[in-house]
Amino acid sequence: MRKSLLILGILSLILVLGWVGFSNRQTLREAYKHSTQEPIPAAVTYATFTTTPTTPPKKETTPPVKTEPPAPTQLNLKMPFVPQAPFKVWDAVHEDTCEEASMVMMQAYLNGETSLTTAEMDRRLLELVDYQNTEYGDFKSTDAKRVAEIMIKHLGIKGARVLPLSSPRDIERELRAGRPVLLPASGKALHNPNFKNGGPSYHMLVVKGFMPGKFITNDPGTRLGENYIYNEPALFDAVHDWNNGDVINGAKVMIVVEKL
Repeated sequence: MRKSLLILGILSLILVLGWVGFSNRQTLREAYKHSTQEPIPAAVTYATFTTTPTTPPKKETTPPVKTEPPAPTQLNLKMPFVPQAPFKVWDAVHEDTCEEASMVMMQAYLNGETSLTTAEMDRRLLELVDYQNTEYGDFKSTDAKRVAEIMIKHLGIKGARVLPLSSPRDIERELRAGRPVLLPASGKALHNPNFKNGGPSYHMLVVKGFMPGKFITNDPGTRLGENYIYNEPALFDAVHDWNNGDVINGAKVMIVVEKL
């Protein structure tokens, strides 16, 4: 009898622990991700690239020898992470707001904002959705050219522009200048294990840093997308513009921003 009660107690405990684990699986996944993620560079703000020294240079008796500082091998720009479903409600609207989330992150970075409340994230996303519905008649699957146009006309980011992407070095060049990069991509080609059903056919994300052979991103398509690391070849190969739905044959382009 005592042995039967002990077995029953053990089975009950296993069931309880299993239920707790299942109920908190997302939280456990996040904790596991943070515990296993490799270290990334300390984040630097936009002001780092725009602030000029106020101390006058010392007088030199001989002309200084100009030397270029070595190019950094890693960099990480500081910006708030904005998932495309801030309240974790994946309805018909938030299933398609990766472009809007990426634009919100870009705007926040240029404004020097390092955090946003969940309510403010969602407000900005939906405001961009409303603007596009009024201006273009729809907000879904926005190509790179239109995203840049929206940032210029509606968000006041006059330096937004679309550039051809021929190499991962093009992305690094922009990041070294303090300019994050927005990439349109084939979501399924990204092979992000956190995506539902293998990922969307079309996706957008922000590249905010790099390390040797890797890019640091804020990927709005998953709640685990903050500082998400993609291997360089995988991310570059997945880059394709909307191309009227023929994404896999879409051009390799990037959207860069600068506050003018």
